[in-house]
Parts: sequence; structure tokens; C-alpha cells
Amino acid sequence: MDEGVRAALYRRAMKFSRLTERIAGEGARAWAVHFEAMRRRRAGEDIIVLSVGDPDFDTPPAIVAAAKTSLDRGRTHYTEIVGDLALRTAIARRRQAHTGQRTGPENVVVAAGAQCALFATALCLLDFGDELIVPEPMYLTYEAVAGASGATICPRASQAPRRVQAEGRGRRHGREPAYTRGADQQPA
Repeated sequence: MDEGVRAALYRRAMKFSRLTERIAGEGARAWAVHFEAMRRRRAGEDIIVLSVGDPDFDTPPAIVAAAKTSLDRGRTHYTEIVGDLALRTAIARRRQAHTGQRTGPENVVVAAGAQCALFATALCLLDFGDELIVPEPMYLTYEAVAGASGATICPRASQAPRRVQAEGRGRRHGREPAYTRGADQQPA
């Protein structure tokens, strides 16, 4: 982070923890681009926003209707922290049918979006000093979530979709380097 920007942040009434520095980077800058594009769109400019994964279409009517029905039935309270059991079961069945791998609801966690899921995953699996091997091009959030855990991003050029080579990377803390699935698309 630029020293001038850091100094300005720390002069504010709100003092931010050093964690905010670890989650900065290219991914954080993508949000600045997104907010500027949205500001310009609201000002009437003809802008096509290709910055972050926020859909530029309305929620399909069937989903809106299902949400309203659920609310009308009193489903207005917190779910299990790992997600609703019926939803996790449906996701597990679909994954098993799609991949052939045995999958149960205990293998599924539902999160409120890719960034939330990646952040929680990084904090659960990565330690300070670990290496996260990520094929390029990568989803920009990887840098921030790895940084939050204290891990280091190790970008690798993609040779083939969904394939990562971990050779040549050292071991730290007696653990193998972590790696993501192929980054030919954003996490689903």
C-alpha cells in the first residue's frame, strides 16, 4: 500500500487494523474500478460493467417468488451456519450426479458468495507462511484471502484448464503447498 494512502487512512477518526493492509492488492483495486463504473452509469454514461461478479440482470421471477413464499411461511430466522440442510443435500446430490464422487450434505457448506466462501476457506486451511499455488489468470479475490491468512500467493501460468503443477515448490511447516482448482473461471 502506498505510504501516502496508508498515512491518510490512519489519520482518520477510525483506526484500522494491520489486517486491512494484508487484504489490499489488485483484488481490492478492482472494487474501486467497479464503484467508479457504477457511479458513471448512474450519471447516465453508457457503461458496460465487467469489473466484479455482481450480475447486471434482475433476479429471475421464479427465484423472487420462491423467496417470497419462504418468507410468507415464516422462514425469517438464521439458518445453520453451514447452510440449510435441505439445500446442502440438494447440492450434494447434484454434485455427486455430476462428478460421480460420493458427496453428502456434510461435505457441503453454503456461503453468501464467492468472496465469503474463499475467505472462510482460506482462514480454515491456510497458515501464516503457507503458499497458495494459483493458476493464472486468477480470480482477484485469491490475493486478499490468502493475505488475510498470512499465506503467499504463488501464481502459475495455466497449461491446461483445471490443472495445476505443484512441482518445484518448497514445503513450509511440514505441509505441502495448497492449491486452487483451475482458474479458467471464477469459483462457483
